[in-house]
Amino acid sequence: MRPILLLIGLILSGQSFAQNLVPNPSFEEVNFDFCGLFPSPEKFEASNKYWLAPTSCRPDIYSQIVDTSCWNYISGVGNPFPRTGK
Repeated sequence: MRPILLLIGLILSGQSFAQNLVPNPSFEEVNFDFCGLFPSPEKFEASNKYWLAPTSCRPDIYSQIVDTSCWNYISGVGNPFPRTGK
């Protein structure tokens, strides 16, 4: 019985379709633009819609939306350009 269920599961798994269920994957929807380091996970969560910082580590976000004088502005020199978004 188990081999039959395994075989059916493998066959059906190749027929499934996936979709991106992550809201705001490019971090473009923000509550406010933040220039610099996030001092705490709470500040990161307040700034970015739909994202949480589950640990006590401070996430860094590079952006082209912030002022060019900010360290987290993407200039293309030393920082990679975004795949999608700004």
